Amino acid sequence: MLSCDKATLLVEKKIDVGLSLPERLQLRMHTAMCDGCTRYRKQSELLHELLGKHLPGSGHAPTHLAISSAFKAEIVARMKGV
Repeated sequence: MLSCDKATLLVEKKIDVGLSLPERLQLRMHTAMCDGCTRYRKQSELLHELLGKHLPGSGHAPTHLAISSAFKAEIVARMKGV
């Protein structure tokens, strides 16, 4: 059984570089049984999507990111809905 620590690492790896077939299967099996990691996956994917919209052409968020209050509110609202 995959630990939650390993599952969260796989979630981030999936977003950044992709997963091998065995890793995808492990993550899918784990998230089928773990609500916490399922929420983490959805929130991480949402953050990646939102940052991608606000940082076009950037593969990674800068160390110091200044975002508007409206954008912060949108992130919080969408994460509560996940």
